[in-house]
Amino acid sequence: MCVVSPVQLPSHNYRLRPRGVGFLFFMKIIFDYNQTLFDPDSRSLYPGVLDMLADLTQTHELFLVSRNGPERRAQLSRLGIETYFRSISFVDEKTPELFTHISKNENPAIVIGDSMRDEITIGNMLGLITVRIKQGKFASETPTHPIQIATHEISDIRNIKSIIAHYE
Repeated sequence: MCVVSPVQLPSHNYRLRPRGVGFLFFMKIIFDYNQTLFDPDSRSLYPGVLDMLADLTQTHELFLVSRNGPERRAQLSRLGIETYFRSISFVDEKTPELFTHISKNENPAIVIGDSMRDEITIGNMLGLITVRIKQGKFASETPTHPIQIATHEISDIRNIKSIIAHYE
């Protein structure tokens, strides 16, 4: 596993203040990469991803968790999105321990991904807010267990801002 070291913030309760007044980060947002932000069929980001990341990084801590893939590190560099994330983790298997490490402290955390069996299940196990993106190869899957049911489901990443606004 390769983890880019995150900047450590003090462990206390962060509250969002109005823009222009100064603020500390409000929410930790853990993104899956492949088929959540990146479309492997077109080999590009899904529409709206860059604008969404640029907006969210202003008030939230963003994290990226991806399975190891032969080209994924190079793709992130080519796409120019690595600077939006507090840390990037490439792993052979997504685990509750990794998500616990990322989500620790008093900030609310949200997990956004396409796989009910991976990130949605892990997020639910940890009591985090989960958002399933119904796109890509897992779009038509149905839950086989209640732990696989996300808090929210969307079919377009551009709808994530309205879900996050609900928790701000």
